[in-house]
Amino acid sequence: MGSCDARHRRVLVLVRHGESRYNAEQIFTGLLDVDLSARGHAQIAAAARLMADAGLHPRLVLTSPLLRAVRTAEGIRAALCPEAPLRESWRLAERDYGCLTGVSKRECRERWGDEAFFTWRRTLEGRPPAATAAQR
Repeated sequence: MGSCDARHRRVLVLVRHGESRYNAEQIFTGLLDVDLSARGHAQIAAAARLMADAGLHPRLVLTSPLLRAVRTAEGIRAALCPEAPLRESWRLAERDYGCLTGVSKRECRERWGDEAFFTWRRTLEGRPPAATAAQR
C-alpha cells in the first residue's frame, strides 16, 4: 500500500456507493436511508483493490450522510488510508425521487410508461412528481 502523504499527485476519485438493499430489489431509493446489500459490501472491497492497484490512496474522503454512502466511504478509507479524514455533506446526498421513493421500478413503468421512466431516471431535466403528504 502506498503512502498517504501530500507528496502524491492530486486526483479526484468519484465512487458511487455499493449496491443497497433497495438497489438489489429494484426499488427507487433516493433519499431513503437504506443499508448496503451483501453484494454492496463486496463491491467496497473490489473498489478498494482497484484504487490500490492504481496507486490511489485518499488523503480526504467525502461522503453523503446516507448510510450506504457512509459505509462505502468508511470501507474504502479503512482499506486504503485509515488516517484520512472522513467528512459528510448533505450536498452529496442522492436526488429526491418524489412520489417514486420506495416504489419498484416495475411498478413505475407499469403506471407511467417507459418514456417517463427513462426521463425521470436518465435525464437532467426529468423530475418525477412530488411526493404527497401521505407518502412522506
